[in-house]
Amino acid sequence: IVFIHGIQGSYEQTWGSPSFSWPDELPREFPNARILAWNYEFILRNDFSNSITSLAEMLIQDLINARDQYAAYQRPIIFIAYSMGGLIVKTALKMSEHAPPSIRPDVSSIIQLTRGICFFGTPQAGPNREAWLQVVSAVKRAAISSSLDFARIARLLTDSLENDALRDVSEAFRGVVNRNSTQILTFFERKPTPTNRGSQMVMPNTA
Repeated sequence: IVFIHGIQGSYEQTWGSPSFSWPDELPREFPNARILAWNYEFILRNDFSNSITSLAEMLIQDLINARDQYAAYQRPIIFIAYSMGGLIVKTALKMSEHAPPSIRPDVSSIIQLTRGICFFGTPQAGPNREAWLQVVSAVKRAAISSSLDFARIARLLTDSLENDALRDVSEAFRGVVNRNSTQILTFFERKPTPTNRGSQMVMPNTA
């Protein structure tokens, strides 16, 4: 079970609190599962989709290394991804499916062994441009209520939307899932989140 935090978050911020941590608690319920929490630093480049692609490559390699360490080559995989971290998972699985099994069996096996994915607040807009515009608006709202670099992320998201990069990722992922019978669970907000500018829906469920 692999936890992936959002691009402006961290393992501690996303999956835990001072009194509780999902990755630490899960072994009690699933004692035979290996729990991995992938922690990474999001380096914002001038092209948002290229930034996501670079992180997807890192995720693939880090996951391969972790599985090599314990010779866990054939264990099934479940991803749990938050927010834009879900885009990293989508991109990584697309890369895995396109990897030639005869040349990179370690990479191609990732999609073959992925049994399920839980998305928390991850944009699922696919080719729907209007839904993606709502995602960009949500990020812009986050920029107002946060000291993090959401404003620049919103600008780069807009650029990626103009050149179809974001929509292409989600549309390609739909095909990957259908061809591999991967089980998907998607969770989205039903109630506004309190911020310093009042309560608001951070990510609309239409996204």
